[in-house]
Amino acid sequence: MPRDVITVFNLTASREQIIQPILHAIRAESTAEQPEQAVTVKGQVNVPGKYPLEPGMHIAGLIRAGGGLANGAYTGRAELTRYYVGPHGVRHTMIYPINLAQALAGNPQANVRLEPYDVLTVAEVSQWGRQPTVILKGQVRFPGTYTIRPGETLKSVIERPGD
Repeated sequence: MPRDVITVFNLTASREQIIQPILHAIRAESTAEQPEQAVTVKGQVNVPGKYPLEPGMHIAGLIRAGGGLANGAYTGRAELTRYYVGPHGVRHTMIYPINLAQALAGNPQANVRLEPYDVLTVAEVSQWGRQPTVILKGQVRFPGTYTIRPGETLKSVIERPGD
């Protein structure tokens, strides 16, 4: 009798209630020879977190599991952190740059196959969430909050509402 279950998630809603029991079962089944089959996505995805590692899972699959890229995601470069145990039983860390745009386009060199414990970090576009503003009050024609551009002067901001 089949035991597979297909779950459809809301794009940005938390998946924790459904995924945590699965991750707990995966962790309970893991051994030194068969490590925990889970991977993590951090940063600019809609639902960052730890996800079950599916057989043959690649970078693009992990981005899908995380609800897709957030609006401010920088697709030019992400980082894949991979851990491995060396010959003397010491854990080592490798960090690989990933061109996310190419990985999502299906480029096999960029869309790396994932391994247990991999962590993908998706960066944010520089200055994405920053919109500096100034509040004009007092003897101005149109008081209010105005977005300013880099290098803009107070005079130009004051003159702008009067146009």
